[in-house]
Amino acid sequence: MEKPTTYMRKGYNGWTAKTELPLEGITREDHNGTCQAILTISTAKTSRGGLATSASVAFKSGAFMSHLLYQDFNANYKTEPDARCTVKAVERLHDEALADLELIVNAARNHYAD
Repeated sequence: MEKPTTYMRKGYNGWTAKTELPLEGITREDHNGTCQAILTISTAKTSRGGLATSASVAFKSGAFMSHLLYQDFNANYKTEPDARCTVKAVERLHDEALADLELIVNAARNHYAD
């Protein structure tokens, strides 16, 4: 498995962490040709407060990413409703998800196994 790329940023709503990992062997055809599947794991503040980590797959076509609702992989990993959006809390929750990266990748691969 290729080493994932992780980004930490502070924006208007506080800290966010994103990890992107290409899923080898999972592709989709579109008008530009073959698109590669990219698994993204995100940790950020929720609209109700607290923190949440989720995983989703989008397909990269040129400079654009496309995700089809109700068709492409999308899963909530963990939610902490009482957590504050500090850099330490975001890093901790994101690192917990990355510790289970193999399980998340397998879930995404199983989603496209049909």
